[in-house]
Amino acid sequence: MKHLLLLLLFGVSVAFAQQKTTNYMNENLQPISKTEFDQASQFSGEYLKLQFEEDTIITCIRIKRKETGTISKSQVNAIKSGLAQQGDISFKDNAILVINYVPGLNPYDKSEEINYYQSTHFKKYFRSLKKFNNVQQFFVHKLHEDSVQKESDLIWHSDYNRLLEHTFFKAPLYQGSFVIIDAAGHYYCYRGEYANSDIINVLQNKEVFFKAL
Repeated sequence: MKHLLLLLLFGVSVAFAQQKTTNYMNENLQPISKTEFDQASQFSGEYLKLQFEEDTIITCIRIKRKETGTISKSQVNAIKSGLAQQGDISFKDNAILVINYVPGLNPYDKSEEINYYQSTHFKKYFRSLKKFNNVQQFFVHKLHEDSVQKESDLIWHSDYNRLLEHTFFKAPLYQGSFVIIDAAGHYYCYRGEYANSDIINVLQNKEVFFKAL
């Protein structure tokens, strides 16, 4: 009888799992097909894949890591305005914004990430940025209450009105990402783990990375 009950419970569990709906989305949280999701390979380095499971829904997200495009001048000004509200900041007319975006600390590796976001790890990066006269760099976090800005000696800005999240980083990621935006609104966005040298490389070869614009 005991074995029969276990079998029945297992059968109900399997049947319930089979009833779950699976939704597929891209990096902008727009619906895509299962085929589109499956065809995107993580091993090529072009995509990241996430899966979230709830009681009745499984959500699979395909994230394109590299993206170029153009936002409007009003959007550029809104981003600048949000940053300026959090400090005495003035922007050059031809400013190129470099934004290191941290959506939140990885709950499984907080201490290591906090140790990483200290100025000692960014000295070479800051020196390299100084070679570009029109570059203005910002560390931005998503949540006011996130401990990254509390325990880091870097200067942090919050994502005012979540504008950067809604424009470039809709998909939930623990890893930091970056976006480079020029005065005309052209941008290069990289989602997920990166090296600071990747940012310098884009700035040094902007015409190559922005060639699709």
